Amino acid sequence: MSLLVPISARNVVSYLSLTLLVTCIFLGISGLVGLLYGAAIGSIKELYSGSVLFLEGTLSAMLLYLIYIFTRIERPITVLEAFLIVVLTWLISPFIAAVPFAVISGLPFLDAMFEAVSGLTGTGLTVMSHVIELQPVSIKLLRGFLQWYGEMGIAVAAIAIFSRPGTVTAPLYLAEGRGGRIEVTVKGTARTILRIYLVYTLLCTLALLLTGMTPLDAFVHSMTAVATGGFSNWHDSLKHYADLLGPRFLPMEVAVVLFMILGAISFIDHAKLFRGDVRGFFSIETNTLLILLALSSLSTVVTYMLVDGVSTPKAIELGIFHAVSALTTTGFQIEDLCKVSDATKVILAFSMIIGGCTCSTVGGIKVYRLIVLLKYLQWLLKSTLYPSHILIKRIVGGRTLTDDVVARVTSFTSLYLFTLLISSSILTALGYRFVDSFFEVASAMGCVGLSVGITSPQLHPLGKVILMVDMLLGKLEFYPFLVATYAMIGKLKTRIS
Repeated sequence: MSLLVPISARNVVSYLSLTLLVTCIFLGISGLVGLLYGAAIGSIKELYSGSVLFLEGTLSAMLLYLIYIFTRIERPITVLEAFLIVVLTWLISPFIAAVPFAVISGLPFLDAMFEAVSGLTGTGLTVMSHVIELQPVSIKLLRGFLQWYGEMGIAVAAIAIFSRPGTVTAPLYLAEGRGGRIEVTVKGTARTILRIYLVYTLLCTLALLLTGMTPLDAFVHSMTAVATGGFSNWHDSLKHYADLLGPRFLPMEVAVVLFMILGAISFIDHAKLFRGDVRGFFSIETNTLLILLALSSLSTVVTYMLVDGVSTPKAIELGIFHAVSALTTTGFQIEDLCKVSDATKVILAFSMIIGGCTCSTVGGIKVYRLIVLLKYLQWLLKSTLYPSHILIKRIVGGRTLTDDVVARVTSFTSLYLFTLLISSSILTALGYRFVDSFFEVASAMGCVGLSVGITSPQLHPLGKVILMVDMLLGKLEFYPFLVATYAMIGKLKTRIS
């Protein structure tokens, strides 16, 4: 059976150039800020890094825009084209973003790619922790920007910025794994997401400034907190401020926890809140997330107290913060997790596997899928216990669930867990303990960033590649890659036959 879905290479190239433009724009902005900062303080290092970023960003943007102009055709994107564009965007963008990490920071290109993939997927695992404090302002800003727009979705950002009236972009929006719409149009939805994102980022920046962060740290950490990304300007993450401020760290800690939670809640629910619908904000998914946060926090606090031997006040602080960081897939740390017990690591790993809400910035399986799986189990039990003539309603959040949705959820979850185990086994074969390997892979696939020390410049190249693949699969949730690969194989078979 041949695949008859048409693919226009010109259409793919045209829209791909727009999605890649987003990365170039943020490279240029980071470089411009670096240039201005370098000129203000008279720093050659800052001027050089700013120049590299600004030139790469602007020249690449000009080239991509010319490609768009000469390839643009007035034809809607097909579903298959949308999947190809999204997959190519997420494969090419890291190469563009890796250049400054290689040229300015001096990282080997594989490490530069790892940092770029981790940034764009909002993961936060880093091979730069040993040198991050030495980096120029432009690189620190770039790391924050990568997570900020990457977690919103590169295609979603492109739609919000570039989409013209009448352009059919719905397939592109859906191909990147976004859920329902907030507005009538996809463009309106993308711009509403961007507005919500901007408001929370500004509020978080202000909160962190008022609680003692420097302006640069406040801005970068606000981007990576709201984006549930986890990149920090310090090698020991927020432990830097915990050690620096002591008891005065509590207000900052509370602010970070609050915005991590907000970042893990669906944009659809945030839109309801912005419109004054407080009751609508607390949907079944949001309420379930809050319950899971409470259970995860309690479990982590208990293991810190009983297994790790931490005092009760400290266990409460560490347990709540790291449980929230794990379940919201943010990845901020206030303690070296290499030192915690296996019991604590396992609880945090399972929190990272679950993740937050759909249509948010988080990774993981997502709360909605967990609800569907639990409900499906309940329906199976009812169908066994109740007489056959009784009709069992399959309703989740006010919507009737079809067999197709249940099949998609179960197949995705199975594939996710299978990939998790295979990747963990490979890291174990490279010489790491299975519990640590499981934790690190769960962090990569969940786009979290919490680490027990496996991720480092010394990690075997195969280990870095495995984690990069896990990050990309976790971010796009497998489906776009599978569809694009299956379609290309089908087209190739058709041509051969």
